Amino acid sequence: MYSHRRAQKAIKLKKYEDFAGVDFSTDQTLISNNRSPWAPNLISDEGGFPEKRSGYSCERMGMNKVNGIYPMEVNGETYIIIHRGDEICQINYDNTIIVMRGVSDNRSSGFVFGGKLWILTGTEYIVIEAVSNYFKASWVQEIAKVPTTCISRNPSGGGVMFEAVNLITSKRACSFVGTNTDTTYFLDSNELDEQGVIEVFMGNMFYVEGYHFSVNRKLGIVQLLEPLSAPNVPGQDNIKIVYEKTVPGYVDRICKCTFATSFGAGANDHIFLSGNKEYKNIDWHTAPGDPTYYPDTGYAGIGNSDSAIMGYLRVGEHLAIVKESSASDTAVFLRSVSYDQQNGLYFPIKAGISTVGAIAPGAIMNFFDDPLYLSTTGLFGITSRDVSQEKTLKARSSRINPKLINEPNLEKAQMVQWGNYCIISINSRCYVADGRKLSRTSQSEMEYEWFHWTDIPATVMKVVDGKLYFGSEDGCIYVFNDQTSKDRYSDDGRPIVASWSTKADDDGDFTRYKSMPSIGSGVVIKPYTRSSVKVFLETDEYFNKLCKTENMDIFNFEELDFERLSFNTSELPKFVPFNFRANGYKSIRITVMNDALNEGFGVFAIFRRFTLGRYIR
Repeated sequence: MYSHRRAQKAIKLKKYEDFAGVDFSTDQTLISNNRSPWAPNLISDEGGFPEKRSGYSCERMGMNKVNGIYPMEVNGETYIIIHRGDEICQINYDNTIIVMRGVSDNRSSGFVFGGKLWILTGTEYIVIEAVSNYFKASWVQEIAKVPTTCISRNPSGGGVMFEAVNLITSKRACSFVGTNTDTTYFLDSNELDEQGVIEVFMGNMFYVEGYHFSVNRKLGIVQLLEPLSAPNVPGQDNIKIVYEKTVPGYVDRICKCTFATSFGAGANDHIFLSGNKEYKNIDWHTAPGDPTYYPDTGYAGIGNSDSAIMGYLRVGEHLAIVKESSASDTAVFLRSVSYDQQNGLYFPIKAGISTVGAIAPGAIMNFFDDPLYLSTTGLFGITSRDVSQEKTLKARSSRINPKLINEPNLEKAQMVQWGNYCIISINSRCYVADGRKLSRTSQSEMEYEWFHWTDIPATVMKVVDGKLYFGSEDGCIYVFNDQTSKDRYSDDGRPIVASWSTKADDDGDFTRYKSMPSIGSGVVIKPYTRSSVKVFLETDEYFNKLCKTENMDIFNFEELDFERLSFNTSELPKFVPFNFRANGYKSIRITVMNDALNEGFGVFAIFRRFTLGRYIR
């Protein structure tokens, strides 16, 4: 009897340390001691411990929703172009310069190629280029390559088919071997545009319709008023006629695309576009090195027509084409590059296994060497170049899926890489994976450690020169504060509420009541110039009972505050005792929090002492 009573009163120690990330995957009583069921606005520091995330500041005010943020480098200097409402703008040092108006108010995407920025809005295809000391925007169809569809053609016909029709423009060219006598030239097409421009060139000479020739547009015949001349080199083309022939829907096939990638042989010199809702399973590609030329022969139908292409990923030397989920189609296809004498350069496609597809075009990204995409069941990584094999996909987000996949409008999620972190943004929340920390799940799969941020009202996100920018619904451009900012721990003047909760802990014995004595328990806090902590307890008796508040400043002349003057000069971690007694609990949860403006906060460990009591009846 005596030994039994002594065992009941023995003081035990519970340690929560070597912290990892959050775990929303199971009941909070069942998660690991080093993970949290709730830890908003924390991120892992260089040592892997949770600390308060950086805040953000408003870089530029606005009025209309931000649809896209794009960095553009010119002569070694990075500029920021934004798509806001129906405008394309340049963020200058002290103002915003409008580059183009009349753009569709949709979320856009873009890519940089050839020193120019190319933007897709789902309605338009726009190119931005630096001209002298300003930026110029153009509709791509107005500057698109005019293909020469036929060469070595005689005035009466024949010739050699040369370049394919360009989808993005109605203009084409026909190249002739002229004569000293012929005045009638038959183009390689008829039914020309009634109002289309016809131009005749011979060397540096330019001939104008109505003065030098007439046109029968229905038959495709150019009638010169007098003959031109034969070439100096016999058989060499010397006359070019440019004309317009619109094929209904051709331009829209490109302009209604919503995302792009680059791919090719050796160099990524072909642009692939998709996301056109009218051609869900089709993508188009350019000729090498020219984003203004989309041959009408340069397309591919990927899988079934009822499931859409959602985006692209690089898998080794291949291009993975990721589709939405479909019961009758494959979700991942693999594109490669081949060449032969008959076809020239072409892009064979290999179908993978039927598996879960993507849900959000904006949440498909290569994170270091891990090709990732978001689905209705979580984030997946493509782990094999042989997409026809089972287990090609591996789960990457099982610990956060209960919250992540239940976010409303998940199809609007977007994903960016910021340093070592992969950030999924949706509904003013961010799910953040630490690329430096992998651990095994209960299914023995290697997955990232995750963190969870709140109050990030992002419509779009972009990393520019290492800084994370995001745009909001009300048109503001924000940037996350760097390490040296005085407002590092402020969300545009508002405090960041950050906390770490332990699991609901039954101390290894759910059959007995426990008690926490008033001494011997506490939290080890990371040192900052300005910091504080609030400690809350949740038990059967208490719901988030505030049991401790303490400031933990380090003396600093630059940030001297006489209302909370501290003479502490030590930069060692500080132990803050709880000094609170909790009796007769079945399970207990401790939350340490900082909700003060411009204060850092980090947690190294939580220690809790307890005694076992009587059995629960």
